Amino acid sequence: MAAICKRNLAVHGAPPVRRKAWPSWPISTPETEQEVLGVLRSGRWTISGPAVPAPLREREFARRFAAYNGVRFCVPTANGSSALIIALEALDIGPGDEVIVPVLTWVATASSVLRVNATPVLVDIDADTLCLSVNAARAAVTERTRAILAVHLHHSMADIDALLQLSRETGIPLIEDAAQAHGALWRGQRAGTFGRLGAFSFQQSKVLTGGEGGAVITNDEHTYERLQELRADSRRWVDQPRDLDGMQLVASGQIMGANYCLSELHAAILLGQLPQLEEQLERRAANAEYLDRVLKAVGYVQPLRQPAGLQRRAVYEYVVRVDRTKFGDRPVERICKALAAELQLSFYPTDPPLHRSALYRPLSNRRFLFSPERAGQLDPGPLRFPVAEAAHANGVVCHHAAFLATQSDMDDIVAAFEKLSRYADEI
Repeated sequence: MAAICKRNLAVHGAPPVRRKAWPSWPISTPETEQEVLGVLRSGRWTISGPAVPAPLREREFARRFAAYNGVRFCVPTANGSSALIIALEALDIGPGDEVIVPVLTWVATASSVLRVNATPVLVDIDADTLCLSVNAARAAVTERTRAILAVHLHHSMADIDALLQLSRETGIPLIEDAAQAHGALWRGQRAGTFGRLGAFSFQQSKVLTGGEGGAVITNDEHTYERLQELRADSRRWVDQPRDLDGMQLVASGQIMGANYCLSELHAAILLGQLPQLEEQLERRAANAEYLDRVLKAVGYVQPLRQPAGLQRRAVYEYVVRVDRTKFGDRPVERICKALAAELQLSFYPTDPPLHRSALYRPLSNRRFLFSPERAGQLDPGPLRFPVAEAAHANGVVCHHAAFLATQSDMDDIVAAFEKLSRYADEI
């Protein structure tokens, strides 16, 4: 009778490293529930409804989020995608214009450029941070470039110092996509406050969430006025309700906009969540720094190298690169699956680079093909981005909820990586 081969990894039925539950996300708090109930009972569930005695939560969140970031103005939006769209429109970007976009990012960064009829110019990333490569951005500048759209990704930031220098040299404005970087600090200043505009998402997975929602922040008053109209069908906010119908969004008509307004219910959730943000950011950052240190000893795991200017990272997704030769060059998905089984925690590869993403297919939508040359401009198929492709092939990602746990919980993650190292032939 043939001997039964013993398997040692949980993915094959062996006991896992950990059975204990991890922190869940999002986290409902009494403050959040109180804010939401206040809106439900107020009789006004949207900014475009008639005024009521209760304060408007959308306006209060705009004030508090601007203050948190140390800027003058904040315009909330329905989601992060619409925040990017109105940021581009506020700079009058449109047909014939080019916007430089990192190829490793969520699809909305590039699709927002398409939705203002401009052309996304995809560029490769920095190997250390996985954010926009400044050298690649510089090489992509043409006479048609109207903005550089830098994304602060995962738990790092794009090189702000070098990007601001490039912006000054070329006169091309910088827009920050800070959807994954709420509260990150670069030399004492918050992500999203360096460029002409900073755009945020508050979707459920984000470190500050309202379920859905977005915002654009700026210090420029003219830009702020344009942003208001662009997100509210050419209407602006007024303090005194209109006598006729009690409305506080009134027609201005300086620039035609669309309806991207944040609901009062989503604003209420955000107001309930914002007071917890700093403590959560500190806890995640401390756990990530500890994990960086101890994982280096595992051998086949390489944490991201943080740029010198990044004073405090916002951990949205924690990423490490693995040496897959340790596992016979097996796909990174198998390593992620094995880690998940050991820890009862989701691990996954980075998003695919946009030129390989099923979500980024501009040629599939006739809306974007409004001129004969557009197909050639927008076809991502022939493009190659070796750094981003390597990041996707070798990156292992974990959501930030796990980093609200304790330092000893981080030791479980290390133990799982060590176990995979011992039984690499079973992956």
